[in-house]
Amino acid sequence: MIWFMSVALAGTAAPCSDSAQMAQDNARLRELFNEDAEDRASRSPNVYKNDIKRAKELVGMQEAGRICTALDQYLAAATLQHSQEPDQIKVAYDMALAAMNGHAENSAWLVAQIFDRYKVARGLAQWYGTQFSIRDGKKCIFEVDPTATDDERKLHGIASITETYTTFLAESGKAGYEPTTEILVRYNLQCESKAWR
Repeated sequence: MIWFMSVALAGTAAPCSDSAQMAQDNARLRELFNEDAEDRASRSPNVYKNDIKRAKELVGMQEAGRICTALDQYLAAATLQHSQEPDQIKVAYDMALAAMNGHAENSAWLVAQIFDRYKVARGLAQWYGTQFSIRDGKKCIFEVDPTATDDERKLHGIASITETYTTFLAESGKAGYEPTTEILVRYNLQCESKAWR
């Protein structure tokens, strides 16, 4: 099923050749992106309910071939990544890749962010080290695959894993501690990895 969704994104549909339709969709994608950001900034109690509505609309637009430009792909991916459905997060990842291939600004960072979110949603170790959560009122970081390299992180505009761990430890009251996975585990700062569905 995931392969099918990836292939569907690659095709072009008639709405992408209609400039009036593209302008309308661009405006709607910007609205959805802004609504998503506002929900998160205001800590809206309806954020998850709104995420479901936005995801449904975005998937419908994607299936209808109405997410056309690199900027469209970026805005849609940045919004859809907040879905709680791993298959929809995978669609967001494919959109982010299309945005990156189209040279949309900040899209390489978004690809890394969504790739990690997808891995976490599947109960797997993340790659770049971008995913955190709150557990028992405390921030935790999800396990990071030890085979991932800082060179790959740099290509996507992500800090080295040492920088990420150092910052996180300082935020957690552990400034000066060695920035290693072992320290995170010892002080119960690593989130449990468990598939969402």
